[in-house]
Amino acid sequence: MTNWGDWTAKQLYVPEYEPPQEPPKEAPQRPEMPKPVQLDAVWSDPPPVAPELIEGVLRQGHKMIISAPSKAGKSFALMELAFAIAEGFKWFGSKCMQGKVLYINMEIDDPSCYQRFRSIYEALGMNIDNHVGNITVWGLRGFSMPITRLTPLIIEEAKHDYAAIIIDPLYKVMDGDENSNSDVGQMVGQFDRIARETGASVIYAHHFAKGTGGDRSAIDRAAGAGAFARDPDAILTMTELAIQTDEESDRSAWRMEYILREFPRHKPVSFWWEYPLHKIDHELDEEEVETSATRTERNKKKIQREKTIEQIRQTRETVQRIMGSDGRFTLKAFVEAYSVIEPLARTTAQRMLTNAGYCSDGKAHRGKPSYWYEER
Repeated sequence: MTNWGDWTAKQLYVPEYEPPQEPPKEAPQRPEMPKPVQLDAVWSDPPPVAPELIEGVLRQGHKMIISAPSKAGKSFALMELAFAIAEGFKWFGSKCMQGKVLYINMEIDDPSCYQRFRSIYEALGMNIDNHVGNITVWGLRGFSMPITRLTPLIIEEAKHDYAAIIIDPLYKVMDGDENSNSDVGQMVGQFDRIARETGASVIYAHHFAKGTGGDRSAIDRAAGAGAFARDPDAILTMTELAIQTDEESDRSAWRMEYILREFPRHKPVSFWWEYPLHKIDHELDEEEVETSATRTERNKKKIQREKTIEQIRQTRETVQRIMGSDGRFTLKAFVEAYSVIEPLARTTAQRMLTNAGYCSDGKAHRGKPSYWYEER
């Protein structure tokens, strides 16, 4: 029998602690990247620049954003661009290179999308015998997903030699917060990948920030982080003009402004938006874009105009009650009859009658009143 009391600590075997061995770390793999180029190697024979997809605005393989408020017809403008590229004609005055377009529709259902395209084509005087086959519509309404998931799908689909890929609208593929430069930077990085691997221009629509667009510089009108203004090669903004239009009219006046990386300053283009087309009108070039101040002034004028219309209506109703069988009435009778609405000075009453289309015979003398009658 062992006498445990004779054991000392020295006689106990306690192995030394050895930490677990971690597997050796491999050197990080360098991603596939272009190699640095010494400038003198390409100085005499530089590679050609990409062709201009939209003359003076955008090169093929570059990125473009169109930002506007909800009333400007952004989607219709993008569809018009798709046709301009498909046919090789002008878009907002700029000639387009002819090619194929992939239009990714993420907002409206397919039948409505096809109907929009058809209404634009017919309004342009085009038909199926032209090059409508150059446009491929990818209807993804109800399949919204982050751009990180959508990018490989777009690249796989766009192997068919597209000149442009249009994504409408941007918010449907936004992964993260549009006010975060980090999140927006990651998203536009995916657009870079799409453009690099397909060779197509990436074009997308975005909305204005809240408020009146004209209160801010054109480059800052898009909602969200500053990366929206710094990343694209071309920024196009559609801003409403401070012009009074008939309230019953279905058209409104706008201006396209350009902020370009690759090209010299581009002259703004003024136009009417009248379903289903945007129509250039250089007579609008002198109009100002709408600001908070011009909107306030326009609303004041609208209120005054409505007040004048109502005053004319009340004036004519009052006259009908006092007009004699000979079609005449006196100023005094009008002032007394109108007093049930509000008291009037004679000069005010005269002005109201004139505005309502009545005139005086001007024969007042020696206390005798002049008579008023309707102008013919």
